[in-house]
Amino acid sequence: MQNNPSTDNVDDDVDESAPVDAEAWENALKPYASYPDAAYDLARYLTAIKKHLRAKPPEISAATRELSEVCDILFPFTQFHEAGYELYRVAIGGHATRAQEDLFESLRIRY
Repeated sequence: MQNNPSTDNVDDDVDESAPVDAEAWENALKPYASYPDAAYDLARYLTAIKKHLRAKPPEISAATRELSEVCDILFPFTQFHEAGYELYRVAIGGHATRAQEDLFESLRIRY
């Protein structure tokens, strides 16, 4: 993926303390129920990231890079595509200001 000066280092702002529970994963992955080949591919990609994290020493930068790329690939599929990339990254990072939340609501973006 090409370097983009306006989006590089944007992951530094992502709130990594918010855990994802099983129900949230089920909801996020539910669309894959109709696409078994895509579900299999996603499981393989997640396993590759897990291998980076379990390597000795862990290949954290490789895992981080791959996860960041996934977020970038998902961006056009979201309602945020119309609002802007930076706003998207703020929302997925979980640290939107009240003004940004108001903007999401005015744009009818679920967050």
